[in-house]
Amino acid sequence: ATPSGTDQATLTTTALPAGTDNIPATYSGDAIFAASSASMEPLDVALALGPDTLNPATVGSGYAATFSAAGGTAPYVFTKVGGSLPHGVTLASSGSLSGDPSVAGTFHFTVQATDSAASPNTGTRHYTLVVSAA
Repeated sequence: ATPSGTDQATLTTTALPAGTDNIPATYSGDAIFAASSASMEPLDVALALGPDTLNPATVGSGYAATFSAAGGTAPYVFTKVGGSLPHGVTLASSGSLSGDPSVAGTFHFTVQATDSAASPNTGTRHYTLVVSAA
């Protein structure tokens, strides 16, 4: 129905994080519109990954870093989608990067986060990890 004349209806929504699939709404106004319905398409959200940079590592020394994501719907799953990690270092789906690097060098890789929304959102970020000799 379309309001005309003095008929008015108000639909109030609650602000939620981007990528939220279900948006609660409260109706008030002319009873003629109380049975009306509307739908909204979920928006695709590019997740923001952190940290900005990684601390350097040393061959034979334990290394640990944690990736995070913002936006979308937690929890997030992290995966390496490009490049290579130093031998001895792994990325867990929780975002934990850890291990004992066994080779010095500069390693470039890309991490992707995927959220748990019904229509999953993703974000990627490129990283460089410098591993120096012991």
